[in-house]
This record gives sequence, C-alpha cells and structure tokens, in this order.
Amino acid sequence: MSLNKIRISSWALAAALACFGAYVWLIVRRFLHLFAELEIVLPLFTRVILFPTPPGWFIIFSGLSIVMLWKDLSPRQGFPNWIIPVFIALIIIMIVAALFLPLMTLGGGLRN
Repeated sequence: MSLNKIRISSWALAAALACFGAYVWLIVRRFLHLFAELEIVLPLFTRVILFPTPPGWFIIFSGLSIVMLWKDLSPRQGFPNWIIPVFIALIIIMIVAALFLPLMTLGGGLRN
C-alpha cells in the first residue's frame, strides 16, 4: 500500500473535509448557544442534525476524508468517484437547512 497511489485531488478534498469539519464544529456550537439564548423550540429535523454534537460533526467529516483517501488505495473500485462529493453536498445542505429552519420560523413569528 503506497501513498503515491493517492491522487492530489483526493488529498485536497480530504484536507478540505477535515477543515470543514472543524468549521462546522465552531458554527454548530455558536448556533446551539444562540438557540439556548432565544429559547427556541427546535424542530425534529434540527434536533436530529444537531444530535452528533459539534465534535461529532468533526469526527464525521474526518471519517469522510479518510474514506476519500482509502478509496484511492482500494484494490478494487467499490463505488464511482462521484458518490462521495454528492454525499458531502447533501450533508452540507442538510446542516445548513437544519440550522436556519428554527430562525426562519422565529422570523415568521416576529412579522405577525
């Protein structure tokens, strides 16, 4: 098993995923404080997304970066290359939606 087999694009995406995991750690922690201060009742979708806790999201994204590197070292291609970026994009969209959903419902209540 040689690290020379890993493509530069995989290294770059793995590093970006680890950095994004650290960023999500900080952002989710700030949103949790915001939700606690505003005493917002969180929707089920938001509670499910926040369940892993901020360090949990860092672990999840670090694990995805390891999978990205392992994919290049695997002797057989178990899945196509496009699956991981699509999966990551879906996770990011779900996190953003879950964090802003309570604020959008709060904003709707303020207008009335």
